[in-house]
Amino acid sequence: MLSNIGAAVALIAERKIEEAMAEGEFENLAGRGQPLDLDEDRFEPADWRLANRMLRNAGIERHEISVRKEINQLRREVAAERAPTLRSGLRREMMEQIRFLWRLRERP
Repeated sequence: MLSNIGAAVALIAERKIEEAMAEGEFENLAGRGQPLDLDEDRFEPADWRLANRMLRNAGIERHEISVRKEINQLRREVAAERAPTLRSGLRREMMEQIRFLWRLRERP
């Protein structure tokens, strides 16, 4: 039932967007034609933004990003592993990384 509601909401949203496009409501948006800056994390505290931008510009990856990559790699390994004992160990390691990531996000 929830998937039906989600599909209905998506259909309504798509129609509203199409109507707005047809009426030209997206024509005069600020930044139109400019690439989006997907490097910025809008949920990141303002005082961390400058420091993280400097790190990115220097080619240094934030620790949080490398932990997320490790978690994604472990997810793939868990999905591919057929031996229950090995899968359990990978899952445990993945959960440790997830807890570590949450601790990183909780820092002031």
